[in-house]
Amino acid sequence: MTRNSTPTSPVASAAGPTILQTKADYQMAIRQLEARLAEVMAQRDHLLQATFAATTAAEDSARKPSEFNGANRTPHHVRNFLAQFEQYADYARINSSARVAAVGALLADEAAAWFQSLAGSMSNFTEFRCLFFCRWGDPLEEENVRRRLASIQQTGSAHLYTEEFSRIALLLPDLTESDKFFAYKLGLSDGLQRNLRVMSVASLEDAISTSGSPPGAMVTLAVFKKMLAMGERLTGKRLLVRRTDRGGEYM
Repeated sequence: MTRNSTPTSPVASAAGPTILQTKADYQMAIRQLEARLAEVMAQRDHLLQATFAATTAAEDSARKPSEFNGANRTPHHVRNFLAQFEQYADYARINSSARVAAVGALLADEAAAWFQSLAGSMSNFTEFRCLFFCRWGDPLEEENVRRRLASIQQTGSAHLYTEEFSRIALLLPDLTESDKFFAYKLGLSDGLQRNLRVMSVASLEDAISTSGSPPGAMVTLAVFKKMLAMGERLTGKRLLVRRTDRGGEYM
């Protein structure tokens, strides 16, 4: 050791490397934790994407109608297939120009062969629907439904007759309200038909409100006025009406 040199402290020389080594260990541990965190986050993102894809696929599968192969040609089955497809197409936001191809993917066996034979000849889904019903639906379905509607008669309560009439009428979307009214009226009992004539009921809504509503149902204002007028004619006096919590009452 020279005269002017400063002696090195044995404590400092011993502690220096230890502190530096500890700091390096901390930094390495932090980098390892950051790497592990990034790995966990990547796994989480992958699981979320897989879960979302599985959920979306399950929802699409639940909403997508079953294949139509042409074996079951009952009117109910044919109508339901198209109705379910249109609901699915609305949910999946399939535009009108793509619906023909989309519905074609749901046809199988004989129905698929029929669809392929018409490739390029259908310009839109409306045309497909018409051709589909002509090929797979019952050509006499509408005629049979009209005959059934004209043949039903009230044999029990007017309410039950009205329910049956309404179910059948739903199968004839092109039937006018006037035609529905006359068909409904002809099926009622003689007594109820007479009541409709006396009250000059001229619409299906008023006819159902008068004779076919369930007990306790509210009648329409037009029917109420006609009932009031009929009561006045029968009694020969003017009937007053007072308002209560349940509506109008005779006095």
